[in-house]
Amino acid sequence: MADSAFWIASLTAGTAVLASWVTSQGTARAARIQADTTAGAQRVDGCGRRGGRCTRSSSSRRSG
Repeated sequence: MADSAFWIASLTAGTAVLASWVTSQGTARAARIQADTTAGAQRVDGCGRRGGRCTRSSSSRRSG
């Protein structure tokens, strides 16, 4: 009986560790996607400033 309890406890602990690792991988991937999306949106804006709106008007930008 004690032997089977040890194996069940080991399996439960291993499952918990694996679930924690999978969750951390998903969280890290989501953070990377969010950072890439934010960086892409800032590049599309073209202003290059963080945390605020671009103060340049469209007429002050040089063409070509």
